[in-house]
Amino acid sequence: MVDFPENVLKFWKDRASEYPSLSMLSHRYFSIPSSTSAVEISFGELKFIVNDRRTNLSASSISNMMVNRSLLNYKDLISL
Repeated sequence: MVDFPENVLKFWKDRASEYPSLSMLSHRYFSIPSSTSAVEISFGELKFIVNDRRTNLSASSISNMMVNRSLLNYKDLISL
């Protein structure tokens, strides 16, 4: 029987020098949300970006802010 690691992302991060392609592929594959909760979280975070004082933001500015927030969250996830 195979003993699987608890944190698959950490497992592949630790082996990135040995298997760079597989490591990159695993980060892409295992980073796909498994439910709609990520979408709900994104809409929840949107209320912190678009509020009464920021009503004139363009769609591209809002999009850039959301991407930046998600990248920060992603960096926190990978640093485990």
